[in-house]
Amino acid sequence: TLESLSAMQMPQRFGSIWIVENGSDAGTRQVCADFAGTIAIEYVHLDKPGRSGAMQHVAEHIGTGLLIFTDDDVRVSEQFVMSYAKAAQQHGERAVYGGPLSIDYETAPADWLIGYLPPSAAGWELGDPDAAVNQPSFLGANIAIFAQTLLAEGGFNPQLGVGSAGNPVGEEFDLQQRLFGKGYEGVYVPGSRVWHYVPRSRCSARWALKRHERVWFTNGKMDAKQYDGPHLAGAPRWMWRKLISLGLNAGAANFVLNARKRFEIKKEYHQHKGFMRGLRSR
Repeated sequence: TLESLSAMQMPQRFGSIWIVENGSDAGTRQVCADFAGTIAIEYVHLDKPGRSGAMQHVAEHIGTGLLIFTDDDVRVSEQFVMSYAKAAQQHGERAVYGGPLSIDYETAPADWLIGYLPPSAAGWELGDPDAAVNQPSFLGANIAIFAQTLLAEGGFNPQLGVGSAGNPVGEEFDLQQRLFGKGYEGVYVPGSRVWHYVPRSRCSARWALKRHERVWFTNGKMDAKQYDGPHLAGAPRWMWRKLISLGLNAGAANFVLNARKRFEIKKEYHQHKGFMRGLRSR
């Protein structure tokens, strides 16, 4: 990632690249030191895990200016920052910016499985680059927003994101939902493409099922509905009955020869299981 960032074209007013290592110490400080003479890097270590908290930390320290968020397992296009800078100069602070995400697979998954993978593992781009963006669309590995806007609108939800309790997803979608609801525009920046490296272990059927469970865990955690009727251990009894039924179906699916059909049966179980876990964690 740092190698590709060091090869970018930089606007005159570029600040620095912030690397926030949180919840662990895996030698990132030394990796940053190796690039110290090549690009401007600010390294920060936070004891508390959580992607949302890490991004919020940077926003609060910088305070003003365009923040471009990405991940530690991507490579970026040469025009990555320049494209964002030009778009921000044109559209200003009342906007959320995002760009396309392509995939570098270690081993490509089966064709049928790609449709069940999240955009972070299957890729995403806007079909019509000029289309209006007014629904959460931009991914966490390629999104930008002004720091002052982020802080004024409440920032990232600390209950969401990798490292938060239960590992929920969707902190960037939650932010976009709030901002679009307040009239902010979405600006697609096609020149800011990134390529996300996806190892074999993160595009298998087993991983995809766990990812579906995480998405539905998030849905349950954020669900504000109050369910009537008798409850057991934090969830309606009817949900427990459904979980048992779906679990039996998932077990029987191990004998289904068609991989896609087998996945579909198990997916329903993992989604319901995830939703219940989220509901019980509220």
